[in-house]
Amino acid sequence: MSDRPVTFKSRLRDLALALLNATLLLLALCLGLGYGAVARFDSALEDFGESLVSLRPVAGELRGIKEELAGLRGEIAGLREGSGEGLEALELRLEAFDGRLQAVGARIEGLAQRPQALLDQSIDRAALKFGEALGSATGCRAAPAGEGV
Repeated sequence: MSDRPVTFKSRLRDLALALLNATLLLLALCLGLGYGAVARFDSALEDFGESLVSLRPVAGELRGIKEELAGLRGEIAGLREGSGEGLEALELRLEAFDGRLQAVGARIEGLAQRPQALLDQSIDRAALKFGEALGSATGCRAAPAGEGV
């Protein structure tokens, strides 16, 4: 040990230094976690932007496919007036295809009209990833489903 006597003043100074050290460590931890959260949020926004941009060409393609489908129906109607052989099965398949196409088109157009849903989904995914990263960094893990707190 040192030769200097232990006084109240020296203990108070050591306590203040320890408090400052702990505060700086907590500040560094909070800054690191904050940076991670901002990076995850930025990643979620980029994913959202990419999703929205990639939906616009698909919606345009769907409109083109719908127009082509209408043209095929017109051709089938023209053929039906001619011989009409085997056209009923083709029409049934075409109707089923049209139904699926309309459902997909409505869903994509709905998402393009409501970008908030895409943003919410991206933020939820980013929050889940951030929670998993934080849990693995701290050694915590989620309780299995069905178990209470």
